[in-house]
Amino acid sequence: MFDFIWKQKPTKMKKTTLIKKKSDGGLGMKDFALFDKALKLTWVKWLCSDSDAPWKYFPKSFLSTVGGAELFQCNYDYNFLDLNDHLPEFYKQIFHHWQEIMSTTPHSKTEILS
Repeated sequence: MFDFIWKQKPTKMKKTTLIKKKSDGGLGMKDFALFDKALKLTWVKWLCSDSDAPWKYFPKSFLSTVGGAELFQCNYDYNFLDLNDHLPEFYKQIFHHWQEIMSTTPHSKTEILS
């Protein structure tokens, strides 16, 4: 997206300025990397829910090879999980983002809200 805005040329503004609210001097653009993470993390809630919805058959099948949705409730280091041959990249990213969230200790209200 940012390459499109700047037409493949060097940027003229920092990304942090572009994604700030307009009231804070930014342009109010979405942080697409953060948006992508948030969407993938919503899958944790869906996968851990008690429903037996038909759409869950494929994800459950993939996750069963590495420990199932119970992995979201365990304390582990993503780097030590053997996911390379067992999961599609989408699910690997979900596990990676989940561990990133779970291993972060917020120190202020601002960090919690972000």
